[in-house]
Amino acid sequence: MSGTYSILYRSQETGHDAHAEFAVDWDWLRKGEWTQSVKEGLGARWESFPGLDEQACRALLEHFGLMDFESGFPKQTIVRMSPRQLAKARREKEVRLNLPEKEMISDTIGNHVPAESYL
Repeated sequence: MSGTYSILYRSQETGHDAHAEFAVDWDWLRKGEWTQSVKEGLGARWESFPGLDEQACRALLEHFGLMDFESGFPKQTIVRMSPRQLAKARREKEVRLNLPEKEMISDTIGNHVPAESYL
């Protein structure tokens, strides 16, 4: 499957509206990269920009259950890792370290599919 894979998250970043929403999206602005987005309050439009800041990077690693292995996933590497690649990395850790199986599903409205379905 191709298309946008989205992860919604909360940010501790200051300077945003109290109702601000945040997301990281695969294949949104640039094919083969993660993009981060913010929506400043109710009724606002999403503003997107390529790349990952620290909060977006953390949200991505948390979604895929890779926070404990953060040093092995630098920002400049994971920005180009597809949902499938990140899910594969998690599955390898599950087998090797006997971790519980993590569910990794897109938050894209109307398209809640597993990360393994993406290219």
